Amino acid sequence: MVSLCWPKTSCRRRKSARIDKANEHFKNGKAKEALEELRLGDISVLYTRAWMPIAAANKQIEHATKLMNDHKYYEANLALKAIGDTITVDSVAINEPVKTKS
Repeated sequence: MVSLCWPKTSCRRRKSARIDKANEHFKNGKAKEALEELRLGDISVLYTRAWMPIAAANKQIEHATKLMNDHKYYEANLALKAIGDTITVDSVAINEPVKTKS
C-alpha cells in the first residue's frame, strides 16, 4: 500500500490519482505496472528493510537462556544485546522520476 504525505493540496490531488491506480495494481499483484504508474506521477519510491542473521540470533538466544537459568542476568542481557547489534538497516530507491525534455 502506497500513501502520500505532501503538504501542498493541489500537488497531493494530482498525485493521489496515480497512487490510487498504483494501489489497485499492487492489490492485483501487478507490481511492475504499479511502479510505472508511480514513476509517471513523478513519485519516488523508497523502502527501508532490516536484515538479521537468524542462525546467529538463535545461538545468542540459546546462550542467553542458559545464562538466565544460571542467574547471570547481566551476561544474558549482553548476549541479547548482541543480537540487536547484528541488525543491518538499509534503504533502497527503486523508482526514478520521469525525465523532462529540455
